[in-house]
Amino acid sequence: MATDIGSEPAVDEGPLRRFWRTHVTAVIVATDVASDEVRSSRPEDSNRQVFVVLVVTALALISNEFLTRDPGWVTTPLGWLGLTDLAASLTDSFRSDQLGRLTFWGTVQIITYVVPAALVIRYVLRGRLRDYGLGIRGTGRHVW
Repeated sequence: MATDIGSEPAVDEGPLRRFWRTHVTAVIVATDVASDEVRSSRPEDSNRQVFVVLVVTALALISNEFLTRDPGWVTTPLGWLGLTDLAASLTDSFRSDQLGRLTFWGTVQIITYVVPAALVIRYVLRGRLRDYGLGIRGTGRHVW
């Protein structure tokens, strides 16, 4: 009985191997193919895009580190606008309430990660947010 050299016997894949092949290996291969296509079509833009993304990420991380420590950068302009009650409420909530601190922290995280990235993608890189992974189409299938 002759066997082909290089052919592998059929192996019954278990659920873990099937999951790994579908959600890790296939994604890596698809990403590599898409990356090669982008680099071959616009080689000069690839390096610029990487640099811009890294700079925006660094600025977001720095902003997150320093802007979540104290709400003074929000409350001071609110005071200038005559919204002193709102500024005082925000300061009191931040200083005395764990939920207030976490809400402030979460809001700053979302704003500093999403807003600058969206603006840079749209106006500097001249791309669509959908091309960078932001979209709501198809999210319903991920809901249990």
